[in-house]
Amino acid sequence: MLKIITAALLVYTVGCSGGEEYSLSDGSGNETNQATNPKFKCSNLSSPPFLYGERPSLASYDGKMIVFGNDISRRRVGETRSSVRGAIFDPKNDSWSTIPDPTFATGGATKIAVVGNDLYLFGLLKGFLVAGVYSFPEDNWKQIELPDGIRHPGGSLAYGDYLNGFSVGTFESGTKIMINAIRNGYYDYSNAYHFSYDPKQNQWTPKRSMAFKAHMGMAINIGDEVYFAGSWASGVVKILNLDSGKKRSLEDVPNLISSSAAAVGNQLVVWGGVTQTYGEVPADQGYIYNTNDNSVTALPDSPFLPRRSHGATTIGNKVIFWGGLTQEKSGPGITVGESGRRVLNDGAVFDMVEKQWICKQ
Repeated sequence: MLKIITAALLVYTVGCSGGEEYSLSDGSGNETNQATNPKFKCSNLSSPPFLYGERPSLASYDGKMIVFGNDISRRRVGETRSSVRGAIFDPKNDSWSTIPDPTFATGGATKIAVVGNDLYLFGLLKGFLVAGVYSFPEDNWKQIELPDGIRHPGGSLAYGDYLNGFSVGTFESGTKIMINAIRNGYYDYSNAYHFSYDPKQNQWTPKRSMAFKAHMGMAINIGDEVYFAGSWASGVVKILNLDSGKKRSLEDVPNLISSSAAAVGNQLVVWGGVTQTYGEVPADQGYIYNTNDNSVTALPDSPFLPRRSHGATTIGNKVIFWGGLTQEKSGPGITVGESGRRVLNDGAVFDMVEKQWICKQ
């Protein structure tokens, strides 16, 4: 059963008073952090009922944003059960509802895709791909039994041969799902596999020739092409033509590693990430790539704290960038680990009609 949680009941609070002082607490009473940061002027979205870690997976359904990822607050209190949890944000009333926990083991890394009234969730469990589907109308989960060649292309974990990362997206007007997975055979990250899934026919089709050497990230379909963006290993956007199988890379754009991307019509929007090394401070950079004329337009400076390893989706003509990490040692967010990385439980919204950031004051 979906559980409605209004923003007023949440323990996460983010101030928005012109870029001066801000705080965010995880509810423990011990970790409220404040700092002056002129870049963090506001947040569009109230905070969710869970404390998500890096790389949350986003999708949209019925005018709402769907978020799935690791709820790191469970680990912080010593719980050992699966930390993967889902929530729904309704922008009309600024409220969150929760999705029931999956009824099967999902592993740590998860990706989601929406087809019709169903939410498909994919995860990596001990080197194997697992999958399940949640029905919004029926409010229940079902695990999807995967063929051996799909669970793991080699069918074996010998010599460290396991699936290490993957991207998920939809194509053919959102009716089919694709997965681009990295097979870590003998610790060789170059061994990639590509699959398509037809939920209506429950049919999997391996397409080895279409595989990309892209670690994690996301897959965005525009017309007859799929754009792979936000890889851990490279910020280069890679493009696959679904008809011909030909591959190319997007050129003359910023190399944004661990960025996030989404599409509105024929326009790909990329924002965030880091430009050189995985550990550097995220940059406030982004661009719009128009697939019709191959033009590139830089995004204006955002009023939001730059981030990496975040998610993105679209609702109407608006692109929502949500979650992720900042490397800043102080300021908004919850510190995780000794590296000083801070989890950001907020969102940034870009209006593709007005071509500007929306800042809720």
